[in-house]
Amino acid sequence: MALGRPGSPAIENVEKIDLEIEEAELTEALPPCDWIIHLAQSSNYRDFPNSAEDIFNVNTKLAFRLLEFARKTDVKSFTFASTGSIYGGLSEGCKEREFVQPADFYSCSKLAAEVLSKAYISFFPVQNLRLFFPYGPDQTNRLIPSLIDRIREGNPVTLQGDEGGMLFCPTHVVDIAKIIATATEGSWNDTFNVASDELLSMENVAGTIAKELQVELAIVREENKIPPVFSPSIASLREKLPDFNFIAFEQGVKALVA
Repeated sequence: MALGRPGSPAIENVEKIDLEIEEAELTEALPPCDWIIHLAQSSNYRDFPNSAEDIFNVNTKLAFRLLEFARKTDVKSFTFASTGSIYGGLSEGCKEREFVQPADFYSCSKLAAEVLSKAYISFFPVQNLRLFFPYGPDQTNRLIPSLIDRIREGNPVTLQGDEGGMLFCPTHVVDIAKIIATATEGSWNDTFNVASDELLSMENVAGTIAKELQVELAIVREENKIPPVFSPSIASLREKLPDFNFIAFEQGVKALVA
């Protein structure tokens, strides 16, 4: 069963409940359930301050209301999709219990929901999953699909620094879905970085996309800028899933450019 705003996309073979979530009385509007997986985020997450209220309502207020619903209805487990951006630009090697410094309203709203969820762990297990660079089919207005469109149209890709640009770990949504399902069903009770173990430069990623598109890659360099590194520690995740095999980017991007 999936809960969403009226007009939001349906999921094939999944019953959908349309609800104006912000104001509805959830204990009356929703049937009892075993698990809650809170994946929603405001589609206006970049539009601060104009959409600050919507960002807060979806990322923080709704998380609180779902936590309360879970408490009142004896839910077995609560999973919250958070974001790696709460580390700011300093995620290289960051562990879950280290200092976080969200740099924008969106990541602040996600961190606020994480903090609120900690108060409920005496009622049910809570899994806060900090996702890094999800990509996959039907995604729009995010890094990887925007790169694909840019390269397909022959526009240059900007690289910071004098080498390969930003370093990051694009993580396929199929892998993320498997990890969410495992964390939920296994009643994990902690915070986890969820990121592929494949660290790639922006030049690596753009070059792989260009190769699949069979086009020449155009590059513009900003040599005076230091490229950020988004490479969190996934040691805690590996303790839970020591044999998990992430989808390699070269494989995962094939279906996206087809």
